[in-house]
Amino acid sequence: MNVFLTYPNRSRITWTSFNIHPILWLWLGLWIFYGAIPSWIYQVDHTAALPDAGIWVMILIALLTFLGLFILLWYLFNKSWNSLGLPTIGNLVLQFKQLTLWQQFVLYLSSFSLLLLTAIACLLALL
Repeated sequence: MNVFLTYPNRSRITWTSFNIHPILWLWLGLWIFYGAIPSWIYQVDHTAALPDAGIWVMILIALLTFLGLFILLWYLFNKSWNSLGLPTIGNLVLQFKQLTLWQQFVLYLSSFSLLLLTAIACLLALL
């Protein structure tokens, strides 16, 4: 999702690059699919009731919500990463590959354990 505007002069705006992330295309396609699901279900099965179409629409709304939040969080992550002046992700990957094997293993294990503890905390919050 890189959109850069350059202003050589105030009278003209030029687009230096315009790359839309594939998830945005998926999100757009799912929105189009969202509008078409009820009519498609009724064309396939004339005896389909309203809940039959509603179940699929609810699944699609869940996917759209997930992808929308994913896009928003990715955008905010990139903005905050750049504003903090941290090294690029590619640089971090190169530094990770220079670690010894046991250091990489400890980093993987600690990341997995933090993710597991976060999932447990989210489940406990629901109780």
